[in-house]
Amino acid sequence: MANFDREPLPQFILNRERLLNQITDPMGQTLSLSHVLNLTVQTVHSFLGIDRVQIYTLTSDGGGEVVAESMSASELPSMVGEYFTQQALPPDICYVLGQNRQRAIVDVPLAQTAIEVLNTPESEPSDSSNVIRYVPINPADQECFKTMGVCSSLAIPIFPNNNLWGVLVSHHAKERGYSERELQIVQLLVDRVALAIAQSKLLQRATQQEQCENVARKISHILHTQQPLPQRHQAALDEIVRALKCNGGRLYITAYKADRSTQLYLCGQQPHLPSLEETAFWQNILTAQKPESESSLEGRACPLPGINSSSEPAVYTVLDIEQDPLFSNLKSVFRLNQIRSLLIIPLRYHHRCVGCLTLFRTSEETARSQPLPQSWDLSEIKLAQSLGIHLYMTVMEGRLQDTIAHHSNHDRLTGLPNRMLFRDRLSLSLANTHLSRGEMLAVLFLDLDGFKTINDTLGHDAGDRLIQQVSKRLIYCLRAGDLVARWGGDEFTILLNYIDNLEKARTMAQKIMASLSVPFQINGRYLYIKASLGISIAPYHGEDADTLLKNADAALYSVKQQGRNNYQVYTPAIGNNAQERLQLEHNLYKALEREEFVLYYQPQISLQTGEIISMEALLRWHSGELGWIPPAQFIPLAEESTLINSIGEWVVQEACRQIGEWHSLNLPPIQISVNLSARQFQDKKLLSKIARILKNTNINSSYLELEITETIAMQDMDLTIAILNNFRKLGIQIAIDDFGTGYSSLSSLKHFPIDKLKIDRSFVRELTIGSQDAAIVKAIIALGQGLNLEVTAEGIETEEQLDFLRSVNCDFGQGYFLSYPLPVEAAQKLLKKHRLIQFKSA
Repeated sequence: MANFDREPLPQFILNRERLLNQITDPMGQTLSLSHVLNLTVQTVHSFLGIDRVQIYTLTSDGGGEVVAESMSASELPSMVGEYFTQQALPPDICYVLGQNRQRAIVDVPLAQTAIEVLNTPESEPSDSSNVIRYVPINPADQECFKTMGVCSSLAIPIFPNNNLWGVLVSHHAKERGYSERELQIVQLLVDRVALAIAQSKLLQRATQQEQCENVARKISHILHTQQPLPQRHQAALDEIVRALKCNGGRLYITAYKADRSTQLYLCGQQPHLPSLEETAFWQNILTAQKPESESSLEGRACPLPGINSSSEPAVYTVLDIEQDPLFSNLKSVFRLNQIRSLLIIPLRYHHRCVGCLTLFRTSEETARSQPLPQSWDLSEIKLAQSLGIHLYMTVMEGRLQDTIAHHSNHDRLTGLPNRMLFRDRLSLSLANTHLSRGEMLAVLFLDLDGFKTINDTLGHDAGDRLIQQVSKRLIYCLRAGDLVARWGGDEFTILLNYIDNLEKARTMAQKIMASLSVPFQINGRYLYIKASLGISIAPYHGEDADTLLKNADAALYSVKQQGRNNYQVYTPAIGNNAQERLQLEHNLYKALEREEFVLYYQPQISLQTGEIISMEALLRWHSGELGWIPPAQFIPLAEESTLINSIGEWVVQEACRQIGEWHSLNLPPIQISVNLSARQFQDKKLLSKIARILKNTNINSSYLELEITETIAMQDMDLTIAILNNFRKLGIQIAIDDFGTGYSSLSSLKHFPIDKLKIDRSFVRELTIGSQDAAIVKAIIALGQGLNLEVTAEGIETEEQLDFLRSVNCDFGQGYFLSYPLPVEAAQKLLKKHRLIQFKSA
């Protein structure tokens, strides 16, 4: 029977430390845990003089494995490496399993086990410690011991860091008791083993940490090489699979643009399902805003100590596919390659997911009856998470670089190529086109007519929306292989690759103009816009990008000079005109400074009395280098630039000064009308500028009349009404110029605070030829009279036209038949001597 001798042994107390050191000193000379365990069983075996001593380590499934053994009978087979399921563990081991530290001494012949609860090495003795309970052995366990040839047994649990790790077991074929001295020595030895295990785990974790850091550094190096990104991703996946001792893996990267498809990289064993990431399980991981809250993934996310789950990506494990209900429909695709466990790392940061890394492990062949899945330990999971962050950052860095490259070559508003990319593509197309064999390509330069007015009137937001809609229509017009780019502002360039003849370019220009002629709906209103196009053809108009673009631009300017809303193919004559335009533009910038502008005055007369009722101020330019420049040449140039505001302000200033001068000469009061350009009309400082001029010149504001075209007035009715009301408050007269050419209606016209309508010269020109123009003129006069507005007919060039206008009671007239525009001296002479014009028909 077991002998529990509690009497103190003075000699034992004196010699216990020396004896223990003799036993444990060799353990401190090695860092190998297996060496420590083997030395322990040998020491206990020798110290106790028993038949067999074994150390079992307990496994996660509740079983145990013999990891060290020492025995007397060499003919007995070694059990090192043998695995026992939880049900097959020796009974004495089962007696000490649990959270309490307790050792068991088994006396098989008496069918009795003595169980003693122990203190931890760090704790103070308690009342519950060293209390012995005697528990009977059930017949099945007794029979098991007899089968093993065991009469007495000692089982002591091993608790490194207060966690049950394993059990030291001694077996003897004869009855044997254990003295208190023996039990204390063996217990102290077991505690030293527990300490060695804890130290080994610390060393193992340090080694694993170093290995993980090395792996992370290597992956980071791979991902930051100069290789193309797909090659870096594949190399990183290969290294991750190798470093984590996986049997296979796949890296899936989501699409992030319409023209960027998903990417998939494979390594090693794979399930027989290419579209694995499109299944519900992976889609839940990829699309979940907060993966840990997904009901289908509950318990899958691995909480890692010290990891901030709000920013770090969750890691998902599938420990055994064969036993997982979520994989009931996918078992077969994994079973073919014996894949049993998964580790899934979303490439996510702050809920933004760009893909996932999935790692596979196959079944592990062991001495057990069935192959078992390989598990994932905490260090592997943390390493995989760290590598997932590296992959995420690389993917995002690649996307950022791609975005930067795209923005550097594309227009942000429309997404179209910009001028730099267009030049590159044009140069590449020229290099790939066999110009010497008759192949051709065309460059079209397009400018939107009147866009500046829309932009200034309705605001930049409306202008941006219009540009975007124009871009879509242009793309729709092109063939496959053609290219459209936004050159800047309201200008676009188009490349027509590989055309057979010039007619193809003309057909495309007509198609584009027809497409743009359909009204655009912007912010609830319909806008009408036209386009002018210039065309150059390679090789006839140039064989390099710069020449073709320059000549297409020159052809575009020629269209603008001829009235816009058309297209023109480049000719050498146009090229010469382009050079003249450059020189003209250069001199125009200096014209104000050199005081080269002058005003001419064209009388407007009453068609009933012949009395001069006003003068229209018309701008003329006499260049010191180029001589007299026609207004049709320099005014469009000024309107395309900011010069028109400065020139327009000078015209108002000079007209008001002239009014004051004529009044000082005691000439009868005369009104002078001044045209405002679209850009001037949108100038927010226009009202204050004119008010200042009126104050400085000290004239009555009723003698100043401002003319705006019907097109300008209709761009934004609310804004137009507000501006005109402010002019009326100053006492300034307002006239609508070129009436009949815009899109105004009676309902809109009646809201404008205006004084006069001026019939466009295009209706007067053929007044006596076609009945249609005559009907229009009569209608405009009737409209003006109905709204209490005065009506002036422009462009009277024949006596027949004058007679007709008088017959239909038109109020005023203006034109070459009555008087050409006159310099200030001639106009002043006319006011002094010929204030009345006698009609020939009078």
